[in-house]
Amino acid sequence: MATSRYDNERLRAIEEHLRDEDPGYVRRVERSAADLPEEPTSPDDEPVPQSTFVTVCAWTIGALLLLLLVVSLADPANRDFAATPETAPGSASTGAAAVYLVDGG
Repeated sequence: MATSRYDNERLRAIEEHLRDEDPGYVRRVERSAADLPEEPTSPDDEPVPQSTFVTVCAWTIGALLLLLLVVSLADPANRDFAATPETAPGSASTGAAAVYLVDGG
C-alpha cells in the first residue's frame, strides 16, 4: 500500500522521536524485525501441526465410542426410538390419536 509524502514525513518524525525517547526499545524492535521473513507465507502453505491432527482424531474417536456405549446400554425393549405408544409394535392401536386431559385445578 502506497503512502503519501505527508504520511512518510510524519512516520519518519515519529521514528526519530521514538529513537530519542527509548533507544533500547528501538533496538529490540529492529532485532525482531530482522527475524521476520521478507515475504509473508500464506496460511495454505503452512502444514497443520501433527498434535492438532491427533487431538481432533482422538476427540472424534472418543465421541464415537461414547455414542456406541450409550446405544449399547439402551433398553433393548425400547429399540424403536421413532415409535409412539400408539404405533409401537405389539400394541393394540385403534388408529385414533390418544388425547390426554390435564386437570388444572
